[in-house]
Amino acid sequence: MTVFDGINECYVPEGPIAIDPSVVLHREADTEIDPVTYEVIRSSLWNINVEAGEIIQRVSGSPIAQYAHDLNTVLLTEDAEYLYTGPYNLNLAVVVDLTVKWILEFRSADPGIADGDIFLSNDPFVGASHVTDTIMAMPIFVDGRLFCWAASTFHQYDMGGTAPGGYSPDARNRFEEADPIPPVKIVSGEGEVRRDLLDWYLRKSRTPHLLELDFRSQIAGCNYSKARVLSLVEAYGAGTVKAAMRKVLDDGERAFARRLEAIPDGRWSTRGYVESALPGDRQVYTTQLNVTKTGRRIVFDQEGTSPQAGVLSISYAAWRSGIMPPLVRLLCDDTMYALGGALRCAEFRPLAGSMMCASHPAATGNPGIGICQAGSLASASLSRMLSTVDDESQDVFAVAGTSIYPISALSGVDQSGNYFGTIHMEPMAGGLGAFRNADGEDTGGTVYDALALAPNVEFSEQYFPILFLYRRELPGSGGAGRFRGGNSGIFAYTPHRADVIDHYTATSGMAIPTSLGLWGGHPGATNRDLLKRSTDVRARLQEGRIPQSLDELGGEVEWIAPKVRDILQYPDDVWEVRWAAGGGFGDPLEREPEAVLRDVTRDLLPADDARRFYGVVLVGEAVDEQATASLRDEMRAARLGPGEKRPAKAQGEHVLNLGPTLEVLRGEHGDEVACRSCGTSLGALAGWKTRAASVALSVEEVNSQIDDPARYVDAPVYFRSYCCPGCARALDGEVTVGDDAPYDDVELAE
Repeated sequence: MTVFDGINECYVPEGPIAIDPSVVLHREADTEIDPVTYEVIRSSLWNINVEAGEIIQRVSGSPIAQYAHDLNTVLLTEDAEYLYTGPYNLNLAVVVDLTVKWILEFRSADPGIADGDIFLSNDPFVGASHVTDTIMAMPIFVDGRLFCWAASTFHQYDMGGTAPGGYSPDARNRFEEADPIPPVKIVSGEGEVRRDLLDWYLRKSRTPHLLELDFRSQIAGCNYSKARVLSLVEAYGAGTVKAAMRKVLDDGERAFARRLEAIPDGRWSTRGYVESALPGDRQVYTTQLNVTKTGRRIVFDQEGTSPQAGVLSISYAAWRSGIMPPLVRLLCDDTMYALGGALRCAEFRPLAGSMMCASHPAATGNPGIGICQAGSLASASLSRMLSTVDDESQDVFAVAGTSIYPISALSGVDQSGNYFGTIHMEPMAGGLGAFRNADGEDTGGTVYDALALAPNVEFSEQYFPILFLYRRELPGSGGAGRFRGGNSGIFAYTPHRADVIDHYTATSGMAIPTSLGLWGGHPGATNRDLLKRSTDVRARLQEGRIPQSLDELGGEVEWIAPKVRDILQYPDDVWEVRWAAGGGFGDPLEREPEAVLRDVTRDLLPADDARRFYGVVLVGEAVDEQATASLRDEMRAARLGPGEKRPAKAQGEHVLNLGPTLEVLRGEHGDEVACRSCGTSLGALAGWKTRAASVALSVEEVNSQIDDPARYVDAPVYFRSYCCPGCARALDGEVTVGDDAPYDDVELAE
């Protein structure tokens, strides 16, 4: 029997937590609360997290906090149910309850939990998303009883390990990463920092002075939250505040359950791939997320995911944290991040030893891969599930850009002799996935951070010895579709007053697109790092000419692998980064030609792509309507192949829509799937893709900003489009590797 206790396996609490009797929980709540008082307390609780996050940003001064928003603040009940999280990085907020539950279960007896304590942990097997994300949790007591918790998670500048910044590209196990720290009481009941533990904590870092600033900022955030909660208790009474907390949870649970009840029962699955577990590895690994909805309950599982491998592995906490942002955006985005009620209706079933729930001592320090991949798969599965709801106001969307964070780290010594190191934060400006009735926003942010920002170029040049040559949106990078995915971006820089910059990469999504399209939409662009060596960039700059692409420079291009370290960049070298864009929604041949023209004239889409992907013929700044209609007819005919087609029409009564392209009909011989455009039958739901007109294209053929996967992996990578055998409409599509067969992405309950 697998024991999920946070030691050899990740911590997964099951049932009520055993808490030592020395810790008495505050349970009493008023039976009624008037609406006005409730709204005042509810809004105050929400604002506590917002303001605590701002304190962390100001005290730390960290660009990671200011621009990447790689932090979050939370308030939890006495037994670690979420009240509210802050509006920052949701991935970091939705791991804290696991750590607090572990503290209640394993620290309540020894060393105990007392007023004034603060616990610190960065252990992924307990509850952190990875070792560079430090959780600090403070119990708040009222009348000697544990009333609630205030906590925060913050991505630290450097926690040690073999790679500056912590994203080791070649760690084979956790002993080759920064040390994980299970929860320790770093502030005692008297409110005093344990200097011995703090010195031990800071000693690991390359930048201990910055790490201590981050540490102090989290203490300040906890202290502020505690003071604000106690001021509410003093103003309204403990019973009234606790009643408001209970109502927040109960209202959230009811709202979430009502939304689930509007969805048919069934199981929705999404399969994806990531490449390269270690440097030199050219293999591809499978990830899968399955969502089962039954009545008022939703269950997530990992069945179909490859075993843990190299630096691709993440913990249970990280897997769950990847799922939560799309769950929030799609099903409870109007609850002000009051997640506890929704989580009462949700269950997460890990697969021990898989890439998404690694067993000790796996390396788990690269969550930019696994967390983002879990989020992408969850986004696709949940959007398919919600496509069955005939409500145009219900958001569904293709996978957003920055679908795997392109970790490209740089470090070295600047002109003043000081150590520097960072990862690029520009990819926070991800292109959003297309919606069911709108294009994705170009460089619009991320699903997991509603406040996402990219740093100013001037800021990056001030803090680090680099000079940007360009940073811009990348036309045509968003996936094609009836509604196109949001474009991503690209940037390049050269060293400035530094003799050498040391780079490493720890990413995926270079060979295989991870920003999946939806209902026939194409995937968005992939990640890419290039280094052009021995260029004439200095001479051009002296002439007053700023290069706007690598093609303008002489020199030799190096294609950088997904996992590699110690790539040295010298003053005449130029480093370029492209990040993943949003997926498209719907058949590209159904996009309004005028919308395609508008994209071309606004430099959002290359003119060649208008014809290649959308079948739109442009003459000058106008659409040739006759030539466009003719070209689209030719492209649809090519989908069906030669020969006359006489597919059968579906018979029966409408049961439900699977999405905008497919419906289920019920006839005398049972249920069958049909094209919503022409009524052509595709037979039973199971295996319908095998009866569609299937077109398999190499992935670089469906997006001009996807490169040949053979540069990175050995297996061929395809985009398989499933089209109606009657009208040739693109019904759906999937990215697939090698000889992997089509899979059923939906099963409806009987």
